[in-house]
Amino acid sequence: MKREFDFIEKAEKMLKWCEQSRQEMYQYGTNGDMENFERIFSILLTHINSIFDSLLSATKKLNNNLYIEMKNKREEDEVLHYMWQARNSETHDALTKWRGGIKETEIQIKDANRANDITRGARTELDANMMMYCYIFQVSNINNLCKAFATGKKSSEERMQKAGVQLLYSIDSLVLQSFTVGRNHDVVKPPSIPANKAVEYCLKFLKLNLENIQKELLL
Repeated sequence: MKREFDFIEKAEKMLKWCEQSRQEMYQYGTNGDMENFERIFSILLTHINSIFDSLLSATKKLNNNLYIEMKNKREEDEVLHYMWQARNSETHDALTKWRGGIKETEIQIKDANRANDITRGARTELDANMMMYCYIFQVSNINNLCKAFATGKKSSEERMQKAGVQLLYSIDSLVLQSFTVGRNHDVVKPPSIPANKAVEYCLKFLKLNLENIQKELLL
């Protein structure tokens, strides 16, 4: 059992490092410092996969079902699989697997009635989000919204108040791109989320599985 506890201790320690690095990455994104944003993202790739491997090692003898479940999840989940293969590929080649040029912005609804007035007529949640972002960035369509993000245009404080929303954060992030691996040049497709969201997704998954393993150890 000692080895299992050692792997758990390693995972706990590295998760703390990852959270510190994630906050640092967000700060660089807020300041538009993409060189350091990418540097931290590359470090997080390595740490995330080290944590995953530590948890797998801890579960191998402790709970074989959980071990198989985690291994299958990394193969099947598009975000986990991408981050795993991207880290492995980074070790063996120097091809760029992501690029800058995306603004990751998140808002929070404070007044649902005001927000509904702005998005009335939207058929889907995606349509509603686009309508809201176009409104607060004072543009007429998605193409102009992308241009606004690319040029660093800020949202209108006045319009956010009228729309009943609050800006949580707005950072520059990386667009994840497809790449090939192995002798057969298998294509690894990117998830439909930017780099910062991929990191958040992976850390949430790892924390949840760490908690499950700790419960197993207490049984």
